[in-house]
Amino acid sequence: MASAPAGSLICGNCGRANLPGGVRCIYCGKHYPAVLDFHIPAVPGVPVNQAAVSEPVSPPKRAKGIRGWLAALGAMIIKGKSLLALLKFGKIATTLISMLLFIAADSRIFGWKFGVGIALSIFVHEMGHVIVNWRKGLKQTAPMFIPFVGAVIFLKNFPEDPTIESESGAGGPVAGAIAALFCLIVGMVTHNPYWIALAHIGFLINLFNLTPFPPLDGSHIMAVFSPAIYSGTLIILLLWLLKTPNTPLLWLVLIVGFLFRLGHRDETRYQIAAPGVRIRMALIFLALCIGLSMGSNYASMLHSRPAAAAYAPSPPTPETIHPGLAGYLPGLPGESAEMVMIALFLGSAVAWLITGTLLSMKSGKLSIQQPILLAGAMTLLLAALVAASLYANLLNSLRWQPLYGFFTAAFAALCYAGYEAAPGRKSDQEGFVSLRARCLAWAAAGALLSAYEQNSAIVVVITALLTLIFYSRFPWALPSMIGRYLFEAESCQESVKWTSKAIALKPDPESLSSLQIRIALSYLILGKGQSAMEKLEECKTAGSQNGKVTADVLQAWVKSLILLGRYEEALSILERWISDSSSRIPNLMRLYLTHSFLADIALFRGWNDEAQAQISQSRKLIPSSDKSWMAVNTLMESRVLAQLGRDAEAIDTGRSALKLSRTPQLEAGFAAIETEIAIRENNLTSAERELARACKFLPGHLIHIYLQGKLLIAQGKTGEGAAILNHLAKLNPHDQYGRMAHLAAAESAS
Repeated sequence: MASAPAGSLICGNCGRANLPGGVRCIYCGKHYPAVLDFHIPAVPGVPVNQAAVSEPVSPPKRAKGIRGWLAALGAMIIKGKSLLALLKFGKIATTLISMLLFIAADSRIFGWKFGVGIALSIFVHEMGHVIVNWRKGLKQTAPMFIPFVGAVIFLKNFPEDPTIESESGAGGPVAGAIAALFCLIVGMVTHNPYWIALAHIGFLINLFNLTPFPPLDGSHIMAVFSPAIYSGTLIILLLWLLKTPNTPLLWLVLIVGFLFRLGHRDETRYQIAAPGVRIRMALIFLALCIGLSMGSNYASMLHSRPAAAAYAPSPPTPETIHPGLAGYLPGLPGESAEMVMIALFLGSAVAWLITGTLLSMKSGKLSIQQPILLAGAMTLLLAALVAASLYANLLNSLRWQPLYGFFTAAFAALCYAGYEAAPGRKSDQEGFVSLRARCLAWAAAGALLSAYEQNSAIVVVITALLTLIFYSRFPWALPSMIGRYLFEAESCQESVKWTSKAIALKPDPESLSSLQIRIALSYLILGKGQSAMEKLEECKTAGSQNGKVTADVLQAWVKSLILLGRYEEALSILERWISDSSSRIPNLMRLYLTHSFLADIALFRGWNDEAQAQISQSRKLIPSSDKSWMAVNTLMESRVLAQLGRDAEAIDTGRSALKLSRTPQLEAGFAAIETEIAIRENNLTSAERELARACKFLPGHLIHIYLQGKLLIAQGKTGEGAAILNHLAKLNPHDQYGRMAHLAAAESAS
């Protein structure tokens, strides 16, 4: 651009420099010549395609790693099936022959009877999938057995609806659980150890399949889970496991489920499923996990029980069921107990020191003082608790409970701090106090889990008292956390309300800045550029790290300027940003965001050809694995196509965007595009339906108010529609949608 001539296109009309990839000057709007007759040097440090003005060429695709092997295996299966069809055996022969091979292989290890039993159990499991797929109308292959592994079914068309995928995934474990229960009942009636052992292995196989790791069934069941439902499901599983002995496989399901939750935190496909479906599938998943683990434990107990009639096991006690740390430590010799106590004490202190360091790094102002103060305060608190319990001469078991609970709290806080400071996390600007508040909330949750596991009332009381003390000292922390959760859920109006409550409670200056930035970002999502700009001007020095404005604040500033029509100012900021070699944002990401902003500017100016060119250029810079950015880019293209009057292409492109990612913002954006097209085509019933859908996903957006006024005018209610448009223009005279409303109202009046 103007300040970075290298790698730029010089406009022959105004003489200003533009990034390659456009078709006209972003400053004056003059078109470039059809064929460039000059060389475009590369921007230093930014690998830009020299032929950026040409049509994008798709890179050659190649199979990688396990995908290549799966593709080869799929080709072999298809060829094998074709051969069987020629031999007139069909799908049944495919299953029978692979089952016989499976039995022959397993019989060498387990014997033929057990091999047959395992094969039939797996067959029932796979038939559960087959029945659900058949009822949902999915085309599928016959079950194919793989020796020593299990069986697999291939779908010819993978379902786009996550509800169908989840129900299909649950069909197998449900059928397998019924088969294992049948074997258990037969074994209990006949006292035959064969059936008991078969039931035990059946419960274990189906429980293992619930692990949410592709391609196991658990990962498909999770397709409908929202973060809230998924987190709640994992918490219930954890509460069950803390009170249940001998469940290592269920611990595997829980741990992998937690990692799966973190790895898919940005997935949005679940939103297609209805809320009732999510709750139903969560209950089914929990029932399967708990029921299969109970069945496995009971079958194992029956199988290992001696056959002597005189055998009379002693009744279990709470200590033998699940003694926990509080049950073990009192029985240790004095020196060993003291060593464990010292280890827990030092471990907690070190964990809090590392936690403080990570939170300090996350806040963007790494210092030694904050971590030491946090670790010192928590260590002194722990020392006070231990001293109080010793002084009060409490029971030996109770003496350990506060220490054990405090160690659990420190571990939970360390996990949260590590998660927030992970390199892959988005670098939101947030104050140390705000981060510490959320970290202590995790610590309190860890302490309460410890209290639940130990049945300790004293830990609950101590945790409640400390929580009250903290929130009396920082009363703004709770509404701030609620506002942040609502912002991440894209419930922007509610987020603004709760964040404003936090600001009214007078937080520290650093946290105040982050709260104001959050409100500004919420306003931008709602299309309110003037309101966002006012918040950003209140905290001009906010969001700075070592004197430099953060990327979030800079992007919010540019977006606000674009919505306000102050394009020259926005372009001048982009000029400085794109040439800033010290920026923490990678070069390709800065280049992508710049092209996206240029597309927005062109779109608002009505330069649809330039917007389309900038969108195409930015698409080249998106990693193929980043579906969320690709979805945003594709929806922008849908908006351009709608403005060009290519309605069918616009709708198809918008649907393609939603297949990549589904968020309330994307859903509302596509619904607004469909509303505008329907109004133009005079399909007012469809327009009313789509506008209601847009308002449901993202209430309060200015474009929805604008479209409501346009729809009323199209319905013949000119007075009501003009009143809404005039009101919008009066409240937001400088915003893009306020200016559009003013023109639409004037047009309706004429």
